[in-house]
Amino acid sequence: MGFLDSLMGKGGKWFDCGKNLSAVSGTLSRLPAPRIGEDGVVSAHLVPDDKSVLANRNGKRNQNDMLELKVQPPPNRAQAFLDALKSMADKKVMVSGALVNDDAKEGKAELYPVDAVWMRLPVDMYPEWMKGMMTTMKDPNAEVHAFRLAAASDARKGGVPAPAASARKIRINFPYPAKANVPNPEIKYEIKPTANVNVDFQFNNEAIRERMELVFELHEAKSQEGPSLFVADFMMFWNQPMSNR
Repeated sequence: MGFLDSLMGKGGKWFDCGKNLSAVSGTLSRLPAPRIGEDGVVSAHLVPDDKSVLANRNGKRNQNDMLELKVQPPPNRAQAFLDALKSMADKKVMVSGALVNDDAKEGKAELYPVDAVWMRLPVDMYPEWMKGMMTTMKDPNAEVHAFRLAAASDARKGGVPAPAASARKIRINFPYPAKANVPNPEIKYEIKPTANVNVDFQFNNEAIRERMELVFELHEAKSQEGPSLFVADFMMFWNQPMSNR
């Protein structure tokens, strides 16, 4: 372990790569399955599409071709985060988080903490409220985009990778679905959090870029607000405005 590694904090064994990875695509592994460790840290494994993210600071690639995702959610809230990840296992996802190297494991590249994991939901995973909204669609063949997302900040106050000790603003972009075959369609959207701890969020409707941007901030454990957790389902589709009906 070098001099820079020794600056990682009390008991630290992670090297802060000083880099955040954003919207990395891949498959969330079901083997090993997402789990909660004895220390309260939730971990999952991503098989990334871009294998270059598996390389550590010395250019050595993770031997198992997986990028471990780790975070300790707020106390008593880890199960909500874990359940969301379990529902995404074996599915295509996107992830964002802080890149570190675990020098207790030969410098293995990890996202620690992972900030957010999200996926587009297949129809058979739509919750009941989404199915209800679909009954209001004027074009039954219109494309629907539905997503599940899980985000958390690390709840530990000491001995953590350096990035865990800072608040971060998270931005997730959702592309518009294909337009409905109705006159002057308007975009309709709804988000329903199933778990929300210390998170305020907002949507930016960027019509020119044809996307919705979700913005929220994850607080550090030492802040007045304390650590954050956000698990939600989001739906978006085109519909006919009331004035045209």
